[in-house]
Amino acid sequence: MWTATAESHVFTDTSGRKVTAELLSVSEESIRIQRNDGKIFTIAIDTLIEDDRDYVEEWNDERTEEAEREHSEAEAARLAIEKRAKVGEFCTAKIGVKVGNGECWTLADEAYKSCGARRPGGDLRVWGREIDLKKEELEPGDVVEFRTAAIAGYGTSGPEHTAVVVKGGRRGRATIAEQNWGGNKTVRTVEIDLRKVDSGKVMVYRLEKG
Repeated sequence: MWTATAESHVFTDTSGRKVTAELLSVSEESIRIQRNDGKIFTIAIDTLIEDDRDYVEEWNDERTEEAEREHSEAEAARLAIEKRAKVGEFCTAKIGVKVGNGECWTLADEAYKSCGARRPGGDLRVWGREIDLKKEELEPGDVVEFRTAAIAGYGTSGPEHTAVVVKGGRRGRATIAEQNWGGNKTVRTVEIDLRKVDSGKVMVYRLEKG
Protein backbone atom coordinates (compact mmCIF):
# COMPACT_ATOMS: atom_id res chain seq x y z
CA MET A 1 0.00 0.00 0.00
CA TRP A 2 1.41 3.39 -1.02
CA THR A 3 0.59 6.59 0.81
CA ALA A 4 1.07 10.18 -0.27
CA THR A 5 -0.60 13.56 -0.32
CA ALA A 6 -2.66 14.20 -3.47
CA GLU A 7 -4.71 17.05 -4.84
CA SER A 8 -8.47 17.17 -4.34
CA HIS A 9 -10.59 15.06 -6.67
CA VAL A 10 -14.33 14.65 -7.06
CA PHE A 11 -15.08 10.95 -6.54
CA THR A 12 -18.40 9.59 -7.82
CA ASP A 13 -19.86 6.19 -6.97
CA THR A 14 -22.09 4.10 -9.20
CA SER A 15 -25.15 5.52 -7.43
CA GLY A 16 -24.18 9.06 -8.43
CA ARG A 17 -23.08 10.24 -4.98
CA LYS A 18 -20.12 12.59 -5.05
CA VAL A 19 -17.45 13.60 -2.58
CA THR A 20 -14.52 15.99 -2.99
CA ALA A 21 -11.48 14.60 -1.24
CA GLU A 22 -7.77 13.88 -1.43
CA LEU A 23 -6.68 10.36 -2.25
CA LEU A 24 -4.42 9.17 0.56
CA SER A 25 -3.70 5.54 -0.19
CA VAL A 26 -4.65 2.61 -2.40
CA SER A 27 -4.87 -1.05 -1.49
CA GLU A 28 -5.95 -3.97 -3.63
CA GLU A 29 -9.69 -3.50 -3.10
CA SER A 30 -10.17 -0.07 -1.51
CA ILE A 31 -8.94 3.49 -1.20
CA ARG A 32 -8.59 5.88 1.72
CA ILE A 33 -9.64 9.46 1.09
CA GLN A 34 -9.69 12.60 3.22
CA ARG A 35 -12.58 14.99 2.79
CA ASN A 36 -12.03 18.76 3.01
CA ASP A 37 -13.32 18.79 6.59
CA GLY A 38 -10.55 16.37 7.57
CA LYS A 39 -12.68 13.23 7.89
CA ILE A 40 -11.13 10.08 6.44
CA PHE A 41 -13.14 7.37 4.67
CA THR A 42 -12.43 3.99 3.15
CA ILE A 43 -14.21 3.27 -0.13
CA ALA A 44 -14.33 0.05 -2.12
CA ILE A 45 -12.81 0.64 -5.54
CA ASP A 46 -15.49 -1.36 -7.34
CA THR A 47 -18.16 1.09 -6.11
CA LEU A 48 -16.61 3.96 -8.09
CA ILE A 49 -17.47 4.92 -11.63
CA GLU A 50 -15.03 3.85 -14.34
CA ASP A 51 -13.38 7.29 -14.71
CA ASP A 52 -12.59 7.37 -11.02
CA ARG A 53 -11.27 3.81 -11.05
CA ASP A 54 -8.95 4.91 -13.87
CA TYR A 55 -7.90 7.94 -11.80
CA VAL A 56 -7.10 5.71 -8.82
CA GLU A 57 -5.07 3.36 -11.01
CA GLU A 58 -3.05 6.20 -12.57
CA TRP A 59 -2.48 7.81 -9.14
CA ASN A 60 -1.25 4.53 -7.72
CA ASP A 61 0.99 3.80 -10.72
CA GLU A 62 2.65 7.20 -10.41
CA ARG A 63 3.40 6.72 -6.74
CA THR A 64 4.59 3.17 -7.26
CA GLU A 65 7.03 4.41 -9.91
CA GLU A 66 8.13 7.21 -7.59
CA ALA A 67 8.70 4.77 -4.73
CA GLU A 68 10.68 2.45 -7.01
CA ARG A 69 12.78 5.36 -8.26
CA GLU A 70 13.50 6.53 -4.73
CA HIS A 71 14.44 2.98 -3.73
CA SER A 72 16.74 2.68 -6.74
CA GLU A 73 18.43 5.99 -5.93
CA ALA A 74 18.84 5.01 -2.28
CA GLU A 75 20.36 1.67 -3.29
CA ALA A 76 22.77 3.38 -5.69
CA ALA A 77 23.82 5.79 -2.93
CA ARG A 78 24.35 2.89 -0.50
CA LEU A 79 26.50 1.03 -3.03
CA ALA A 80 28.52 4.17 -3.70
CA ILE A 81 29.28 4.56 0.02
CA GLU A 82 30.47 0.95 0.16
CA LYS A 83 32.61 1.40 -2.94
CA ARG A 84 34.19 4.61 -1.68
CA ALA A 85 35.23 2.77 1.46
CA LYS A 86 36.73 -0.02 -0.65
CA VAL A 87 38.61 2.50 -2.79
CA GLY A 88 40.24 3.88 0.35
CA GLU A 89 40.98 0.39 1.67
CA PHE A 90 42.57 -0.64 -1.64
CA CYS A 91 44.97 2.30 -1.55
CA THR A 92 45.86 1.73 2.11
CA ALA A 93 46.69 -1.88 1.33
CA LYS A 94 49.06 -0.79 -1.44
CA ILE A 95 51.36 1.44 0.64
CA GLY A 96 54.95 0.79 -0.44
CA VAL A 97 53.78 -1.06 -3.55
CA LYS A 98 53.87 0.02 -7.18
CA VAL A 99 50.35 -0.17 -8.57
CA GLY A 100 50.15 -0.82 -12.31
CA ASN A 101 52.59 1.32 -14.23
CA GLY A 102 53.31 3.49 -11.21
CA GLU A 103 51.61 6.59 -12.61
CA CYS A 104 49.58 8.65 -10.16
CA TRP A 105 46.33 8.26 -12.11
CA THR A 106 46.70 4.49 -12.20
CA LEU A 107 46.34 4.18 -8.42
CA ALA A 108 42.86 5.73 -8.44
CA ASP A 109 41.89 3.87 -11.60
CA GLU A 110 42.91 0.48 -10.20
CA ALA A 111 41.18 1.27 -6.91
CA TYR A 112 37.96 1.99 -8.82
CA LYS A 113 38.32 -1.19 -10.84
CA SER A 114 38.89 -3.25 -7.70
CA CYS A 115 35.37 -2.56 -6.45
CA GLY A 116 33.55 -2.15 -9.76
CA ALA A 117 33.23 1.63 -9.46
CA ARG A 118 32.86 3.69 -12.62
CA ARG A 119 33.57 7.30 -13.42
CA PRO A 120 30.46 9.30 -14.36
CA GLY A 121 31.62 10.20 -17.85
CA GLY A 122 34.37 10.08 -20.42
CA ASP A 123 36.72 12.53 -18.71
CA LEU A 124 39.47 10.40 -17.18
CA ARG A 125 40.18 13.06 -14.55
CA VAL A 126 36.62 13.35 -13.26
CA TRP A 127 35.81 10.70 -10.67
CA GLY A 128 32.33 11.70 -9.51
CA ARG A 129 30.63 14.78 -8.16
CA GLU A 130 33.03 17.63 -7.39
CA ILE A 131 32.60 18.49 -3.73
CA ASP A 132 32.75 21.94 -2.22
CA LEU A 133 35.72 22.04 0.15
CA LYS A 134 34.30 25.12 1.84
CA LYS A 135 31.19 23.22 2.91
CA GLU A 136 31.98 19.49 2.82
CA GLU A 137 34.45 17.37 4.73
CA LEU A 138 36.78 14.93 3.02
CA GLU A 139 35.97 11.23 3.19
CA PRO A 140 37.96 8.05 2.44
CA GLY A 141 37.59 7.17 -1.22
CA ASP A 142 37.42 10.78 -2.44
CA VAL A 143 39.76 11.38 -5.37
CA VAL A 144 41.90 14.51 -5.46
CA GLU A 145 43.05 16.12 -8.69
CA PHE A 146 45.91 18.61 -8.44
CA ARG A 147 46.76 21.13 -11.15
CA THR A 148 50.21 22.57 -10.44
CA ALA A 149 49.00 23.08 -6.89
CA ALA A 150 51.38 24.53 -4.31
CA ILE A 151 50.30 23.58 -0.80
CA ALA A 152 52.07 24.43 2.44
CA GLY A 153 53.74 21.38 3.92
CA TYR A 154 53.17 19.34 0.78
CA GLY A 155 55.01 20.96 -2.09
CA THR A 156 53.96 21.67 -5.66
CA SER A 157 52.26 19.03 -7.77
CA GLY A 158 52.78 18.46 -11.45
CA PRO A 159 50.37 19.85 -14.06
CA GLU A 160 48.11 16.83 -13.49
CA HIS A 161 48.42 14.75 -10.36
CA THR A 162 45.92 12.30 -8.82
CA ALA A 163 45.65 11.06 -5.25
CA VAL A 164 43.07 9.25 -3.13
CA VAL A 165 41.86 10.20 0.34
CA VAL A 166 42.38 7.29 2.74
CA LYS A 167 41.52 9.16 5.92
CA GLY A 168 39.16 12.10 6.09
CA GLY A 169 39.41 15.08 8.34
CA ARG A 170 37.82 18.38 9.19
CA ARG A 171 38.34 21.65 7.36
CA GLY A 172 40.16 20.22 4.38
CA ARG A 173 42.60 18.08 6.34
CA ALA A 174 43.11 14.51 5.18
CA THR A 175 45.56 11.70 4.63
CA ILE A 176 46.01 10.91 0.97
CA ALA A 177 47.60 8.00 -0.85
CA GLU A 178 49.56 8.73 -4.01
CA GLN A 179 52.26 7.36 -6.24
CA ASN A 180 54.69 8.88 -8.73
CA TRP A 181 55.57 11.77 -6.41
CA GLY A 182 59.14 13.01 -6.76
CA GLY A 183 59.92 10.11 -9.07
CA ASN A 184 58.89 7.48 -6.50
CA LYS A 185 56.40 5.18 -8.19
CA THR A 186 55.34 3.27 -5.10
CA VAL A 187 52.34 4.29 -3.02
CA ARG A 188 52.92 6.57 -0.08
CA THR A 189 50.58 8.36 2.32
CA VAL A 190 50.89 11.97 3.41
CA GLU A 191 48.83 14.32 5.54
CA ILE A 192 47.63 17.40 3.74
CA ASP A 193 45.41 20.45 4.17
CA LEU A 194 43.62 21.00 0.88
CA ARG A 195 42.34 24.42 1.90
CA LYS A 196 45.86 25.81 2.09
CA VAL A 197 46.48 26.08 -1.64
CA ASP A 198 48.90 28.91 -2.35
CA SER A 199 48.65 28.60 -6.12
CA GLY A 200 47.32 26.24 -8.77
CA LYS A 201 44.10 24.35 -8.36
CA VAL A 202 42.70 21.38 -6.44
CA MET A 203 39.48 19.49 -7.22
CA VAL A 204 38.03 16.71 -5.10
CA TYR A 205 35.60 14.19 -6.57
CA ARG A 206 33.22 11.86 -4.76
CA LEU A 207 31.68 8.71 -6.22
CA GLU A 208 27.94 8.94 -5.60
CA LYS A 209 26.55 6.31 -7.95
CA GLY A 210 27.53 2.71 -7.53
